[in-house]
Amino acid sequence: MAQAARPLSSTQSSTSDSSSGGSGLPLSFTISREVLFLCKTWTTSHASSTSRTNALIRVLDGWNTGVGEVGLPPKNPSAGYLADYDDVEAFLSEYVAYCADKRDGLPKDDPTTIIKWYLQQLYCMEPAQVRSARTFGRCGVEMALLDLQSLYTNTPPNPLVLGMDPRPAYYTVSIDTPEEMAKGTVEALQLTPFIKLKMDGEESPIRARLTAIVKALGSTGRDVTLCIDANASWSPQLALSFLVWIQQLLKGTSVRLYILEQPFPTSFPLSAEWKEVAREYKAAGVLIVADESMAVSSDLQQLLPYVHGVNIKLEKAGGYRAAANLAQLAKEQGLIVWTGTMVGSAQICWQAVQLLPFSVAGDMDGYLLTTRESQSYPKPRFHWEKQTGTISSHPSKRIQMNIKK
Repeated sequence: MAQAARPLSSTQSSTSDSSSGGSGLPLSFTISREVLFLCKTWTTSHASSTSRTNALIRVLDGWNTGVGEVGLPPKNPSAGYLADYDDVEAFLSEYVAYCADKRDGLPKDDPTTIIKWYLQQLYCMEPAQVRSARTFGRCGVEMALLDLQSLYTNTPPNPLVLGMDPRPAYYTVSIDTPEEMAKGTVEALQLTPFIKLKMDGEESPIRARLTAIVKALGSTGRDVTLCIDANASWSPQLALSFLVWIQQLLKGTSVRLYILEQPFPTSFPLSAEWKEVAREYKAAGVLIVADESMAVSSDLQQLLPYVHGVNIKLEKAGGYRAAANLAQLAKEQGLIVWTGTMVGSAQICWQAVQLLPFSVAGDMDGYLLTTRESQSYPKPRFHWEKQTGTISSHPSKRIQMNIKK
């Protein structure tokens, strides 16, 4: 649920809100906490949690409101999660002050020109080139401005969304007992045959979980595609022995392993053994995709010997424009692009959908992992086709607020 925002002048700060009210600018910005409750305990190799506190940035022009949601997992620098709510709020306050200092150049004509001016100030103030906590705030401001702009242009931030072919949408099952993960995977088939499974770095539990999952899937008669997300917890030896084992487990079944996500640690340089892992997995038809190690364009070069693709998240990249540029650079290097989504409301997933035209698939389940009652924006502006497990645009739907008092 979103806490009420309290407008302040651009020179003030608060734990609840920042605003350009009183700065003489035509747009005002507010920020508020959105406390989201997970449908069940969310466990990865990094941490366990039952709730998330995201940031909601709203930009108002007197007629319309644009919204940018910033996904904020528990702060963990080694996982690339560098920001919390206070970091995002501090960035917004700095941005509002920056715009106030530049207001002599502010155009006074139509709303879209004014919004473009605000976007240009953002890009001038904060080039998205290095990893930092600031990319999360930059993302929220940009997405709010692009959301407002879309109300005037009647097109999504990325117009390519309107004509894109449906993309596979993965649903994530977090770490649990073999029985619970098997149950959760079968239940997820109601949404999609594309399933992402969280795993830790313990070989025996991994095998027990996957044995139960594959057995349960066999009773459904469905063709299922898996992504295994190790969250930087594996050794090269584990990765190589796992490949041999999983090939035997899946032989003769209708279950396919497509992606192994971030098996290697986040610290570089990596050992030469990880290059062997990349070669062996590619030969077996399984692609290795970087997540925690992938944030901004400067990360690409060091990843090339170890991966076949990258998972791009808006918050880590610094917003849509930076993420789209990163996707293009990755594809030029021969990598596949995967769109990642933070846990949040339907708004955060709509933001991520803007990257899907550049991607082979994506995690579009962030809003399905939290209770609908806790979401400020629970109605998706995209279409999730449950029979095929794919996502396409649904541009006629405008998200409505569902703020709990």
